[in-house]
Amino acid sequence: MKLIQCIVHPAKLDQLLTALQPFTSGLTVHEIRSFGPGIGWQAMYRGVQYETLLPRLLLDIVSDETWVDDVIRIVVKTARTGDVNDGSIHVVPVEESYHVRTGFMDQ
Repeated sequence: MKLIQCIVHPAKLDQLLTALQPFTSGLTVHEIRSFGPGIGWQAMYRGVQYETLLPRLLLDIVSDETWVDDVIRIVVKTARTGDVNDGSIHVVPVEESYHVRTGFMDQ
């Protein structure tokens, strides 16, 4: 099993959920703020302009290894906006997964 972590624009969430529905049984969404070279978001507060972190979403998707390429292809196709800060995808191996309610272990 693999954990696919995707950092995307918040405006793309609904499109991603619709596109990923046939390939995954569920996912977890976290609201995050991102920062990196060349990234800046200008905000105005009481007449003072300042630079702040960009709002982003982190999607955690646990998938069987056979679906990883399909999930990545769909996320890249759906989440692309053409901006410099489109996001990123990380794939991490998952050794064990337990269900809290039943104690069932996925391998």
